[in-house]
Amino acid sequence: MQSNIEDIDGSKLDLDLDYDRPEHDWNGPGLEADMELEEGGCGIASSSGGISMRPLWRKVDKDGKASELFEGTFTFKATYSYLYSKRGHGKGQELSLAFWAVRAKV
Repeated sequence: MQSNIEDIDGSKLDLDLDYDRPEHDWNGPGLEADMELEEGGCGIASSSGGISMRPLWRKVDKDGKASELFEGTFTFKATYSYLYSKRGHGKGQELSLAFWAVRAKV
């Protein structure tokens, strides 16, 4: 798999999410990357996708340790080769999902 990860201003990421950000949200740097399978893989004619992630919430406890929550989206599309399509597997698959990630206290 190859990727091109780049830092981006998290407030500029347009994530298609089904919820609102909290009132005291944390705006900070995010990341964005495109992905594709190198050399296709068995039965894969082409592939593409991406991941975007930005900070959502941060709290520092009395000991100075931070709890951090991030939000993001992941998309991936694979188009099957002619042989796979001919054998009834369809033209390919597409996946899109939202996620939260938690960083351990640092």
